[in-house]
Amino acid sequence: MDKYICNYRTIGDISTTDSSFLPSVYDFYKNDIIMPKKSQDDMILLLGKEYGLNKVLYSELDRMTADSAISLINYNKPESIRNISTHDIWQLPQNLATSRFYKDFYERFVKIGDSPKII
Repeated sequence: MDKYICNYRTIGDISTTDSSFLPSVYDFYKNDIIMPKKSQDDMILLLGKEYGLNKVLYSELDRMTADSAISLINYNKPESIRNISTHDIWQLPQNLATSRFYKDFYERFVKIGDSPKII
């Protein structure tokens, strides 16, 4: 029987210790995988119009958001190609239109009193 958390299906009877775990997960979700119809630039424009997403400089970020940016940029990259200044950083402003995203973000990921921004 499928279980739902936050409107998403979760894996019911697939064992995480079984050697066929990844193929089983793929089979479970294969009909739910949706290929994007818009390019990255189109999505950024759409998010900019809808929610005020804007490009920011690394130097403009608060400490916690800057630390998140470094983690995202450096994720799974060799040290030789890590360079913050060559990456675009897009920040979701905190306002009435984005309040539901920030509420979820803080409930799930922010465990201390600071208030990082979604990037």
